[in-house]
Amino acid sequence: MKAAAGFYWIKAVDAVLVLIVLGAIFYVYGYNPSTELKIGFGIAAGAFAIVYGTVRLWPRLAGTKVKESALSRLALLDEEGEIVREWDLQGKTSLLIGKGGGVSGEVDIDLSDAEYASLISKQHAVMNLVEGVWYIEDIQSRNGVGMKKARQESKRKLEVEVPQQLDIGDVIFIANTRILVL
Repeated sequence: MKAAAGFYWIKAVDAVLVLIVLGAIFYVYGYNPSTELKIGFGIAAGAFAIVYGTVRLWPRLAGTKVKESALSRLALLDEEGEIVREWDLQGKTSLLIGKGGGVSGEVDIDLSDAEYASLISKQHAVMNLVEGVWYIEDIQSRNGVGMKKARQESKRKLEVEVPQQLDIGDVIFIANTRILVL
């Protein structure tokens, strides 16, 4: 959750900076008659844009790789806890979980043949990889998404559209269907 929260803070700071710069441009070039201020502001804004853009884009320009996740796959469990199906996570950055087919399109993790498929929404949950960490969130499904952390006894229901970090050994409950994180 910390990585996702950090991502949102960075985006919020970027948005505030854009609003401040747009306000300053509007004031300097729209209302202020001073030519010196316009020239000085233009030079300062250009320098700031170069420095800030370089700092924000440097990892991409330097060819920094996306962090690899420790998680490698998901496994569908039957009533006895045996693995009946697996999905590889390597090379993926986002996965839609639900029931495939129909007008709504395809899903990455298709649970339409699972035992409790009637309780699963067409688009039930989404998993996203952020800075090497996988998160899952309920995307307004009918019967919710639950999660049991690897070292905890009880499961809990996830809040809608609130990402939760996944770790090895966690169990995801899509309605009553269990998926083990490996």
